[in-house]
Amino acid sequence: MTINSDIQNQISKVLLTALTISGVIAFKAETTPAQSEFQSYRILVNSDRDTPILPDQELTLREAINLVNNTLPFSELSPTEQKLVTAINQPEASRIEFDLPAPVKIKLLETLPPLFSPGLVIDGTTHPDYDPNDNATVDIPIPVVTLTVAENKNVFRGLTIVGDRITVKGLSIYGFSQPNSRTDTTPGADIVVGSRLPVDSAQLPYIPDHSPQDVEIVDNWLGLPPDESINKTPSSFGVWLFDGVNTTIQRNRIYHHGGSGILTSVNAQKTQILENIIVGNGLRGMPHAIYLEGLIKDSLIADNLICGNDGSGIYLFKPKGQITINNNTIKFNGRRVPSAAIYLIGNDHQVTNNQISWQTGTGVTIAAYPQSDRNLIINNSFSDLEGLSIDLNTRERASNPFFKLGDGVNPPRNSGNRKRDTANRAINAPLFLSQDFFLIDGKVNIEGIADPGSQVTLYRVNLGMPQDPKEQSPLASQSKN
Repeated sequence: MTINSDIQNQISKVLLTALTISGVIAFKAETTPAQSEFQSYRILVNSDRDTPILPDQELTLREAINLVNNTLPFSELSPTEQKLVTAINQPEASRIEFDLPAPVKIKLLETLPPLFSPGLVIDGTTHPDYDPNDNATVDIPIPVVTLTVAENKNVFRGLTIVGDRITVKGLSIYGFSQPNSRTDTTPGADIVVGSRLPVDSAQLPYIPDHSPQDVEIVDNWLGLPPDESINKTPSSFGVWLFDGVNTTIQRNRIYHHGGSGILTSVNAQKTQILENIIVGNGLRGMPHAIYLEGLIKDSLIADNLICGNDGSGIYLFKPKGQITINNNTIKFNGRRVPSAAIYLIGNDHQVTNNQISWQTGTGVTIAAYPQSDRNLIINNSFSDLEGLSIDLNTRERASNPFFKLGDGVNPPRNSGNRKRDTANRAINAPLFLSQDFFLIDGKVNIEGIADPGSQVTLYRVNLGMPQDPKEQSPLASQSKN
């Protein structure tokens, strides 16, 4: 079968959908705008209402999103609305900014259209009353623009990102809970990233054929109102990275979600989770602060404060690909579900320079499912744990009860078969001659027995809580770090 030259010349502008009719394959052509033809705008939102799209005196966030998506023609705006819109040329991308009396609280009546426009920035920091130096408690300023749910409405997503290079910045987003239906599996969260989601195709020029690339979620308060109160209806999740490549989640406060603060599902390659404060998540369901599954190759979790969550601080479940976990403060987690502070499944993960303390479980647990090889755990500090600092599960402990905690001290290597079923080829733990070592003439002699070729690392544990009440605050600790 051949396709004529006219269609071949237009292949970048046409989506070919194969339809089988009585054994004959036909092609249905749907015109789609090429990126060079995509019109970009700078838009000032001057309304906090969520009303139907009408040519009136107010330009709403819903109208702004439809406009940058190129699904609402500029000509259908009223003259007053048109004055709030400036057309800009590529390669500059669209911007949605805010100019209306503060505080701004946009209460949604239904889910907003997906964010599709390549390079779009939704920027709450552009509001005249936004103060970048207003960081009395933390280094993430208080948002002025809030996105939440209208009374007596059930809106399950705040923002849905399906396009490339989209940035969401400086917003408070909370109150978006999953529908109360066991048959509805649509992801619900403050922010959902993914092009494989069930969306109304009428809201987009065309359905993207790849995972969103280079998305940035920065300087937001997710699950947390600007007054720092606990919302009576917590959002289901904070950021649900359903599928997205090279996503950056940085300098956000992610608080009080029913499930995880951040979770991944299908494709989350090169995800960067940096400098966030993740507190009090997992209140009703999935308890872990950060839950990762799917393809997570080349991802990084670094410089975060992860505190007071109901399960693990970081939990990996049967992922594909390796991840680096570096320089995080992970403490007071496992409040509702005793679990490891960091729970790993898979190969080639690196856990380095983390401070792990006050966990109702182990520090780092690695599950032997189906095998977990070449994982590196070095230069971490552990204190006040209800379990081992590092627990390597034996091969036979790969069932559900051991997908939360470790299995305790490995049995001694009293059989050659131990090398097959026990971690690190059943290396024996070092056995010291005494539990106490005394300082004599400025020196300490440490004597004991260790397996040949093994490496024993000694570190000092500072017992007790900080005495200064200010130092007990996780936010104070984050500012120190």
